[in-house]
Amino acid sequence: AGGGARLLSRTGGRLSALEQLREALAPAADPERARQMTASMRNQFAYLGIPTPVRTALVRPVLKGLDPASMEASVRELWQQSEREYRYCALDLAARAHKLWRPEHLDLWRHLIVTDSWWDTVDYLATQGIWTLSMRFSDIGSHLPMEGISGRISLRPCLSPMTTWTRLPCASQ
Repeated sequence: AGGGARLLSRTGGRLSALEQLREALAPAADPERARQMTASMRNQFAYLGIPTPVRTALVRPVLKGLDPASMEASVRELWQQSEREYRYCALDLAARAHKLWRPEHLDLWRHLIVTDSWWDTVDYLATQGIWTLSMRFSDIGSHLPMEGISGRISLRPCLSPMTTWTRLPCASQ
């Protein structure tokens, strides 16, 4: 069945995407680099301390083995983690599943944009998430609010590929 080569836990059950990624990333965690990465983001987010090229190489096999039917749930689960590398994994997973996204996934994209997004994630979410959906489904703009979400931003600018934000207030502020 669709699921690829998922890892098995010690008890024989299948590991979630998060569990598989934790196993893949843990050996590469670097506490000193994590402190530097956290400081570079104004201490807004925790990090494992894994550089992008290393993270990408470590997570690629895991992402290839995930069941496409569980992509949305996996993206949400990864987005809830405190370490920023899991957010990047969620974006990698979303990119891998881009052909599966439909207008009903707009709530997911909205959630990702307004939940602890910062300059390192919001451009991708806007241009590859909502804008890509708008190109595939021309009426999606009618589902976006004109008003700001949670009093912070509107998703309408996401319909333009020229829109980029340099900073988006995170939910914790």
